[in-house]
Amino acid sequence: MTDTRATTTPPEPDLAAPRFGMGDQLAYQQYQQRNRKLLWGIFALLLLLAAGVFLLLPRYIAPVEQAERIVVVEPSTGGPASSSLSPFEEAQLLRQREAAQNTLAELLELQEQLEALSVQRWAAQAHGNALSLAREGDTAYREQRFSEADTFYGEGLEILRKLDNSRQQRYDDLIAEGNTALADGDAGSASEAFALALLLQPGDAAALAGQQSAAVLNEVLSHLASGRTLHAQGSFDAAREAYQQALGLDAAHADALAALQQVDRDIEQRAYADAMSRGYAALRDDNPEAATQAFRDAEAMRPDSEEVQVALQQAADQLSTRIINRHMEAARVYEEQEDWHAAVDEWNAAVAVDPNLVVADRGLRRSLTRLDLDIFFTAVLQDPLRLVENGIFEQTRQLLVDIQQINQRGPRLQEQVASVEALMAEARVPVPVTLLSDGQTAVTVYRIGAFGAFTSKTLDLAPGHYVAVGVRPGYRDVRQEFTVEIGASTLEPLSIVCTEVI
Repeated sequence: MTDTRATTTPPEPDLAAPRFGMGDQLAYQQYQQRNRKLLWGIFALLLLLAAGVFLLLPRYIAPVEQAERIVVVEPSTGGPASSSLSPFEEAQLLRQREAAQNTLAELLELQEQLEALSVQRWAAQAHGNALSLAREGDTAYREQRFSEADTFYGEGLEILRKLDNSRQQRYDDLIAEGNTALADGDAGSASEAFALALLLQPGDAAALAGQQSAAVLNEVLSHLASGRTLHAQGSFDAAREAYQQALGLDAAHADALAALQQVDRDIEQRAYADAMSRGYAALRDDNPEAATQAFRDAEAMRPDSEEVQVALQQAADQLSTRIINRHMEAARVYEEQEDWHAAVDEWNAAVAVDPNLVVADRGLRRSLTRLDLDIFFTAVLQDPLRLVENGIFEQTRQLLVDIQQINQRGPRLQEQVASVEALMAEARVPVPVTLLSDGQTAVTVYRIGAFGAFTSKTLDLAPGHYVAVGVRPGYRDVRQEFTVEIGASTLEPLSIVCTEVI
């Protein structure tokens, strides 16, 4: 029995259909673009002929859609006939063709991305090699050698991938190259390097800044050269202005920054040296105040300078010496005038400036001694009866002896000594004092004795203060104080009588 079951075979791939590689696709796209231009030309003509119709056409005419990109393969004249391929072989060819198309699509996409970054400018050779491999793939594709085409496309794709992955390193190298060119003064090379870097990273701040620096580099170098010439001539202010003009064009220019810093240091050094010179000149002129101000100006510029501190100490010493000398000279004048209070004040002022000054210390002790002596003699002369006290009398006598050791006795001291010596001579000479009473009042003189009742009695009393008391029964006591002055010849008679009955 004959088997009448239908035998189903897989459909054969249409290998004879025309197909295109990468070059054919580009040609086809150009063909489409020409057709679109022609169509729009017809539309423009229709607009000129019938404006009214033009307003209606968009409502009824659908927009022309872009033709799909197709990939077909031309039959190879030398390839095997489709009828000679088995279904398995045909399936393999279909798979190889699809793989080649996928690789090509990825290659075209990456090519478009890199060309948008102008890869032709920063990697022309590698880019050209990738395209050459793609064209070889096209040739193999047209000849239906899909596996070889896929290999060529893959090799081209790998080159483009490496280019894409190298963008950051290429960018870094270009930035470094541009900076080196800037440092070398090569504006052209620097501008080219930064321009390529901007192709790799559009809008990059570092590349833009480098490009701007390259654009003004020649002008910056001109100002810099002018500034260096002025700097070498010692025209620091003019040089500084030139450096600032250079930095006004490129604030980040390293050489201009370094030059400005150096001229600022030189200006500061000049100002510092000038301040120190003014200070030392003032010291030579014995003007420590002006010297101190000049050294303070230098200190403001160099706070940690040991030289400034030494100079300030010199000015302080000179000022101290002048102040001390002024006080000592005043003290000596007051000593000559025997104004010992004022002399002591001046010596104290000198010692306050320099406690270790031996001359001032000796002068102070000398004036203090004379001041004490002056105070003592003044007190004795104001109250001579103090000499009646044994202690005061002996102290005065000893002072008069000690004074003999003073070589320079001024008129005031000599006068005091003469007056005190005269008082000392009379201090213990008795003076006759007559006491009168009524014969009924008992009279007593304190520290001298009780004399009973009498009508008249004369006593020889040494200078001093005395108290006489009278007592009588039935009468109120009487008391009378009297003083016997030094040097007095006599004293008016004193009456001591109790008269008030109680």
